[in-house]
Amino acid sequence: MFSTSSSSNSGLYDRLKEYTREIPKDQVACKILLDSLSHVVELEQQLHQLEQKTAHFKMRQFQILQNNPEKVPEDLASVDVSEFKHLVHNSTMNFSRF
Repeated sequence: MFSTSSSSNSGLYDRLKEYTREIPKDQVACKILLDSLSHVVELEQQLHQLEQKTAHFKMRQFQILQNNPEKVPEDLASVDVSEFKHLVHNSTMNFSRF
């Protein structure tokens, strides 16, 4: 079959077992599945990084507006957005997994 000596391969192998009832005995098929799963793991890591960057960006934008109220357009200066701020700060990005 293939070697699971590295922790990375072992982790992928364990995760592959979560998705499939039986690991293919064919080395080529198994390698294709592991490569695909490895790509999915990389995409999940990128998504996590983007979520963190988005949250950081939102916080920075909020801080900029808090520290520079003159940047708020005049027609919006009197609008109470406290409830909206509360929703934004308490919201979490929740993406359903496929």
